[in-house]
This record gives sequence, structure tokens and C-alpha cells, in this order.
Amino acid sequence: MNFQDTLKFMPLLHRFTKLAPNLIGHTGIGKTELAAQYARMIKYRLIVVSMAQLEPSDFVGLYKTTPEGRTMTCPPNWLPFDDGVVPEEAKDKVKVLNNDIENPLGWVVLLDEINRGHEDIRQAMYQFITTLCIHTYKAPVYPVETEFNGKKITLPKTVLIATSNPASKYECYEFDAALTNRFSNIKFRPEVTESLEYLEGKHGPSMMLKWLNTDKGLVELGDDDFEVSDLKLTPRIVENAIQLYQGLEEAKESGKFIRQCLETVMPKDKVASFLSFVDEIKHINFVDVINGVKEEKIKDLLKNNRRDILTTIVTDMSDLLKIWELNKTVIKNEVKGVKVTEKEAIANMAQFLSDCPAELTTVLLNLLQDAFEKKSCIINDPNFSKPLENKLKSFKEVVRDSKRKQTT
Repeated sequence: MNFQDTLKFMPLLHRFTKLAPNLIGHTGIGKTELAAQYARMIKYRLIVVSMAQLEPSDFVGLYKTTPEGRTMTCPPNWLPFDDGVVPEEAKDKVKVLNNDIENPLGWVVLLDEINRGHEDIRQAMYQFITTLCIHTYKAPVYPVETEFNGKKITLPKTVLIATSNPASKYECYEFDAALTNRFSNIKFRPEVTESLEYLEGKHGPSMMLKWLNTDKGLVELGDDDFEVSDLKLTPRIVENAIQLYQGLEEAKESGKFIRQCLETVMPKDKVASFLSFVDEIKHINFVDVINGVKEEKIKDLLKNNRRDILTTIVTDMSDLLKIWELNKTVIKNEVKGVKVTEKEAIANMAQFLSDCPAELTTVLLNLLQDAFEKKSCIINDPNFSKPLENKLKSFKEVVRDSKRKQTT
């Protein structure tokens, strides 16, 4: 992901998920500068914590004895506190940027080169990343209103960013799956033009920049042929992915950008499968089946064995059929967009199910089991049951056998 796309992505990530971005890239390409620009844009101060240079006590604090004779940790004085002040004596441990921002709205904590820190530091960091706590300390995370690119947004008062180098290219630690899946892992590589524009903005025109602009291949940003391993689609990641995707949709982002963002939290093949599903489901749904339209599209889905789309249609259809009452249900009142009569709707659904693989029809019939023996069930309508005669017969036998086993 390049500089501008990463900069655009980070407030979305901090708004909609509890994940911290981990900028994975080569040394010297602008990861810290990106964090500084982001912090400045949202009017936050930036605390840069060099993980490779800290001792465990610098990160977790030291113990003291309370008047009651118990022990507790004293939080390190560089951590964000509500008074917004980082003491001068703390600045030999961390670097504070954007000091010229008066009355900062919050704090960005940059955990720099996290896979170069000592093992004890990384263990303490794990608690901080997951909870924004260190022992008895808890960072201020209540929501504050700020702006990003002219738009008002709400962010936590303290947000995290991490940077790391690809372990396959540098002498540093590999992440395990637990740590990998606590981050949004961004393969960060700015474009050469972005780097040169930044340098010109900082230093003004120079002969060096004129020379580099004659052959942009002279600037070395490192390759991006490394992969983020151990990404898992766990329930926790699914929850964050749901929130992230909803935020991206709300922001009306493009398909390519959505794919890049989702690939920071999900395996690539799962992202491709999900976006394919989204693209297909936008063009056909169970209302189209009820109306008897898009027959060619349905044939393609059946031919290509798109179980994800077909299963979704069947499941959505079951929600309607579970509440169906013969001679009472008015389908146009229950489902928006239906343009056919009751009889036509029932026939269209039956035809679709008869064309579906047997296991998908069984999915629907299983969902209807509670209503199966009621006289008002749609299965008792000949317009529905006749096209499904063979499938219904075998299903009834399975239900009968199951009940017989239960009684014996």
C-alpha cells in the first residue's frame, strides 16, 4: 500500500476497529514520517517508542510498595495521560513529535520496530496492543472529535501505530499467529514520486532531486516480495473485518482500495472469495428468484456451482417460507420488490429449488422442519410441492426415520 492510501486507511481503521496498523516495510522509506503526518492531520501529539532500545522496566514501569504493604507498578512517565504532558526526563526514552500543536486532542503512540525489541518487551507490548493497558495503567481512550481531510470524525483519545521490518529480509523476530492477528498488517511501500515530493516539500528544490527525477529507478524503496504469514479468519478477525468493511462502504471507497484494506486483516484468498460474493450478490437475490427474472444468471450460478450465492438465496428464502401461511400470506406485503402473483411466486421458488443441487434444497427443508407438519406450511401447496416431488419424498422419509429413532 502506498503512502497516500495508507494515510487514508488509518483513520478508518482506528474509527471502526480495535486493531492497530502495523506498517511492514523496509528501513528508511517513510514509516515514521507517515505516522507523524497522520498525527498532525488529526491534531494529536506523536510519541515515538523505539522498541529495540528499551529495557523491560522502561516499558512496564517499576514496582513500589503501597502504604498497605502491597506491591503495584508505577506506569512509565512517557505513557499518555489525561494531563497531556510528557515530562522532560521521559524524553531520553521516547521522542515526542508535533510539539508545536497547541492543546492536542489526543495521542498517537508509535511502537517503532516492534520485531526488534527484547522478548520481555514484546510480551509487555502484547498487553498494551490488545488492551491499551500495562498492569494498572490504562491509556485514555474516550472518544474525541477531530478532523481528517476536512471531514469531522470521532477517534479514541489514544491510538496505536506499529512499524516493523519484514523478518525474511532483516535480522529481527518473526511474529507468531497470535500477534499477527492483533494487527492490521500493511505492506507499506511508498511510490517514488511520493517520496520525492515529500523531500522537495521539506528541503525545497535541489540538484539532487533534479537528478533523481531523471531516473526514478535510482531511489531504492526495497522490494515487496515478502508475505504476511499466519493471517487467520478467526471470530475476532471476522468481527473487525465486519466493522472495517462497513466503514469502507460508508465512506464509499473504491473496490481496489477496499480489497487492499481487507487484505491487511484477512488472508488474500478469503478476501477474493468475499469480494466475489459481494459482487455477485449485488446482482441477484431471492427477490429475483421470486419474480422469475434473471434466468440466465441463475443458470450460470448453477453451472459454476456458486454454492455461496445459492446458499444465501436459499437461506433468505427460508426466512419468508418459515412464516408462510397458505391462503393468508400476502407476499407483496412481506417482501419488498415482488411483482408477481402468489401463485407465480410459489411456482418460481419451487422451480429454482428443483434446479438446485439436492443438498441445497435439503438446507431449506431443514430450516422449515418446525413448520413441516402444519397444514398451513407451503409444502402443502401443490404449486410448490409438485416440482419438488422427488426431493420432498426423500426428505419426508428422512424426517420420519429421525422421529421414529427419537421415540424408540
